[in-house]
Amino acid sequence: MRRLVPILLASMLAWLPTAPPVSASTSTDWPAYLFGPRHPSKSASTSITPSNAGSLVKAWTFTSPGPTMTGQPGGGFVASPIVYGGRVFIGSNTGVFFALDELSGAVVWSRFLGFVKRSTCNARGIASTATVAIDPVRQTPVVYVSSGDGYLFALDATTGAVLWKSVIALQSATQNDYFDWSSPTVVNGSVYVGVSSQCDAPLVRAGVKRYSQATGALLATYYSVPTGQIGASVWSSVAVTSGAVFATTGNASGGTNDAFSIVKLDPTTLARTGKYTVPGADRVLDSDFGGSGTVFSAGGIQTVGACNKDGWFYAVRASDMGLRWKAQVATGSPEGQNSCLSAAVWDGSRLFLSGPATRIGGVAYAGSVRRVDPLTGSPVWERGLGGAVIGTPSINGSSVMAVPIYASTASQNGLYLLDASTGSVLRFLSGGKQFAQPTFAGPYLFSAAQLGPVVAWKLP
Repeated sequence: MRRLVPILLASMLAWLPTAPPVSASTSTDWPAYLFGPRHPSKSASTSITPSNAGSLVKAWTFTSPGPTMTGQPGGGFVASPIVYGGRVFIGSNTGVFFALDELSGAVVWSRFLGFVKRSTCNARGIASTATVAIDPVRQTPVVYVSSGDGYLFALDATTGAVLWKSVIALQSATQNDYFDWSSPTVVNGSVYVGVSSQCDAPLVRAGVKRYSQATGALLATYYSVPTGQIGASVWSSVAVTSGAVFATTGNASGGTNDAFSIVKLDPTTLARTGKYTVPGADRVLDSDFGGSGTVFSAGGIQTVGACNKDGWFYAVRASDMGLRWKAQVATGSPEGQNSCLSAAVWDGSRLFLSGPATRIGGVAYAGSVRRVDPLTGSPVWERGLGGAVIGTPSINGSSVMAVPIYASTASQNGLYLLDASTGSVLRFLSGGKQFAQPTFAGPYLFSAAQLGPVVAWKLP
């Protein structure tokens, strides 16, 4: 195994000298998980419209090579494709991170970042979606991404060279404890990352960490449980505004803590300044917040909302973290593939919620998307779908919504394309189980399958 690692790294670094520079970002790129710090999941791209979405074809596909080391997990993608300056950036379950050419899908560079072996949970590589942002000192584009073995990396977007790496939390040698599911949020010179366990076997002392964007120095830490306690994992990615950081938390093991909550943190110190906790009567077993928070405006009031495993989306005032409304999105389940894990989609005036098993008009559906009134949570339209939605949909500037489907029947795995104005189905793109968020960028729609390829969809 030790001999294989240098060989693998050498082959990856061979890409670096010939890598062309990253061009400037365009207004139709998709630079981060859920698009940006407030998590709107909306692109300005307008090429794909309700009238032409039915004619999309595959422009190219990219499949991650399989394992080459003992204990390394297989290929495939949980992370979402990020698009910046002519490149598509994505991490694989093998622990290898790729920069692909946007036009052809060819590998421009790749770098092995690490994985964890199977112990008390499954082996895993990179689950975190990258963010590309301009370094405040170098003034060049940098890729920020978490590895599969507990590090936060800053990589030169042009070459893949490591600019810095910092510890988030390292897994022990005897059990699968810490793991980074959270995608980094980069804003105002800081990088924010959630801290979580891998699969609750065991729970860990969780929270949020803030790093310097330029150097990787750890600047602040929020713990969701006191010293000596464990749990309240931040499985999701934090949302950030000019005045606050919002994180969602999972279950904890006894004591007084911030479990089952949407917490508001000071963006500099990460001190908790408020929280909303799901009432005990609403909860299901293991009633985590697995979905990331989304910041939106309702009646001129800044609101943050997230979906809990109990199947309810909770919308709270950002100012005092008081509940404004809640809306049922799914039946509610502690099981991940049947849980409400999607973030909301906010296009500036319309709010969309999605989830797994639900009922609409008395009819049972495996999944759904709903447009709701951001003031009340009341449905404007509801669309039942043939498969569970546990990843987050995305929307473009032409009001086309791409919805990833994670289902038990192969015929229902892939992407639904919806007209966001009416909820009508425009097209179903078959393509394997998909948790990764599909992303609109330029003339493309990019998707990634859990056991399959990255696909670039384009008009013929």
